[in-house]
Amino acid sequence: MRSSHAITGGLIWAVVLAVAWTGIAAAQEAAPAPAPATPVAPAAAPGEPDEKLKDLWTNFLHYILLARPEAAMSYGKAILDANPDPRQVYYLSVRSDKSGVTLATGRGMTQLTPIVEKISALIVQGARDVRKDTDEIERWIKMLEGTPRQFLMGTERLVNSAEYAVPQLIAAMENPRTSASLRERITTILPRLGKDAVRPLSESLQSKDPYVREVVARTLGKIGYGHAAPYLKEMAERKGMLARIAHVANGALASCAGRKALSKPVAELFYDLADKYYSRAESLGPDSRYETSNVWYWQEGLGLTYKIVPRVIFNEVYAMRAAQAALVHDAKFDPAIPLWIAANIRKESNLLVENARRTAANLPAAKDPTHPDDEPAAAYYALAGSAKYLQAVLARALKENDLAVATGAISALKRTAGTKNLVAVLDDQGGAQPLVAAMGSPSRLVRYMAAEIIAARPAKRFTGWHLVVPVLIESLRQSGTPIAVLADPVLDRRNEIKDLIRTAGGEVVDADNFGKALQAARDGAGADVAFIATDVTGPGFR
Repeated sequence: MRSSHAITGGLIWAVVLAVAWTGIAAAQEAAPAPAPATPVAPAAAPGEPDEKLKDLWTNFLHYILLARPEAAMSYGKAILDANPDPRQVYYLSVRSDKSGVTLATGRGMTQLTPIVEKISALIVQGARDVRKDTDEIERWIKMLEGTPRQFLMGTERLVNSAEYAVPQLIAAMENPRTSASLRERITTILPRLGKDAVRPLSESLQSKDPYVREVVARTLGKIGYGHAAPYLKEMAERKGMLARIAHVANGALASCAGRKALSKPVAELFYDLADKYYSRAESLGPDSRYETSNVWYWQEGLGLTYKIVPRVIFNEVYAMRAAQAALVHDAKFDPAIPLWIAANIRKESNLLVENARRTAANLPAAKDPTHPDDEPAAAYYALAGSAKYLQAVLARALKENDLAVATGAISALKRTAGTKNLVAVLDDQGGAQPLVAAMGSPSRLVRYMAAEIIAARPAKRFTGWHLVVPVLIESLRQSGTPIAVLADPVLDRRNEIKDLIRTAGGEVVDADNFGKALQAARDGAGADVAFIATDVTGPGFR
């Protein structure tokens, strides 16, 4: 059985990944309060808007439709000042005819835009809060056993909850006290949860209940998304798996990823999945409406749980998990190691960028709950990697123009690799010399770092040795000021633009011919941007 606490290994390189699991705390029921001495008006149910909020909402939409933004603004501010539960605003929006169109109209009124944006954000958050309300999900599951109308209503709401409904649906199927009719109805609706439910359903294949395994495998086959493939293959090959269930899993695998997937090893399927996450395949991306996304786990005794991660690191977290799983199934599956290192570096970089944005916006810092506080940083694991793996990381970063991963790989190479390994040709990279290729990167920082490392380790001549000195000279000439190449045959116009660039804080290398200007920049400290201020009809500009 696959474990989320598995130790990732390679022939030389090993990584220990410790995932701090979060449990589900049991909600404690409060003792019933004594009845009041005198009757009082009942409070609004949680999530249900009260009359005052309904009135504010109605007037807000009314004045938008009347094209009276000042009046609408006063009601919009009043809604926000009331600090409503987002679910209340969501319920108001879905119960109002064409509220989305009305809000779009209000968004087009300049003075109303900020308020409409804030109210729209509340609606989005409210929709999510309703989707993941465990009490509501339990009620909707019970509705499946009711009248045909109740069944349809419960199904519709569970489908809307999608991934959030999966833990309770799986728990209901595992519960021996669940009636046969309810199990059958859950089985019927599971495929309708769609792509959003594939990740938690895939984790559910680790259930020990044969019925759950078979139902979930069939469901994943019907949904038909490829990211379930390695989990299905893994279950089909699990020791002691019932032949009937293994047959169902293989059928679902063929439906999800084609018949060729049946002959692929589990490690290769997990690696393919990791690569797609890392490459940000559109079908695997998180919901762009939200700042956070869920990473799903299966815990024996608890069932499905999830950790909430910032959306900016979601793909990297899943890429690392899938690469780790590939190595668990085949410790010699080397391509998974540089992919894991690259994803870890990029995850850390993305989180730093996100927190810089949050600091500027006066928002609390985002954290990675999948990374325990006492776990080393990405640089530690990069340093643990051999030069072969780091060169592979660098080769991919150069191909994708990923500055953070490239500089991370080069920094690690600087501290760990000898001269021979720095300029080694990688057969699995098509004969490439990644560190040498880095000296031709569009990024100055990458060029300088690569040249500095190679120059510090004297060696015999190698392919690309002639690039080292020019790049180092370029580095030494740098002043930290942006440099622009300017070409224009008309001197007065060229001087006018040159003054504008210098006023903006840049340096200028100019000439009446683009070739001359470009050569002057190459002879100097390089350039950051080029301006051709002409109609491109003169000689040398075509």
